[in-house]
Amino acid sequence: MSTITRFLGRTSRIFATTAIAVGLTAGLAAPASAATPPRAKIAITQVPGTKQFKVSIVGVYPMTQADAQGYLNNMGEGGMEFRIWGHDPNGDLPRFSRRFFGLTANNTPTTAALHATADGLRYARTVVVNRGTLNEDDDWADHVDEIYVIAKFIDGDGGIRTAKSNVFSGWF
Repeated sequence: MSTITRFLGRTSRIFATTAIAVGLTAGLAAPASAATPPRAKIAITQVPGTKQFKVSIVGVYPMTQADAQGYLNNMGEGGMEFRIWGHDPNGDLPRFSRRFFGLTANNTPTTAALHATADGLRYARTVVVNRGTLNEDDDWADHVDEIYVIAKFIDGDGGIRTAKSNVFSGWF
């Protein structure tokens, strides 16, 4: 075997090994597709004839339906926590907080729901609060109130998943 043939054989093996190593490394270094983030949405309407407002919160923690049902089946002391926040350039402040335990599929009051769906763990909650709870901007320069909700799902092991809603602006 000639020296050139041996050199080409070794070189091709080195190139092949290097190409495989680079391909595997590139595959590991490539960014994985980002998981769908949890979603929350808030809507606020006035209760007619009162100074109270209905705050409706809906959202989903994306996962398989089987995983969502597993969380519901093993919730234990877990549940949902909803905290209304006032958005302010000088720092956000909590306005109102409620925590609800043990909401499970087919065992929900009319103002709250927590269900396993094909989209994941879906939740809905409606609370009625006084106007003052939502009145976070009360100075002479700014009367527009910006309100959002942080929804937390606490699983049976104490793990927490959070979702932040849109900011709802109004004059409360």
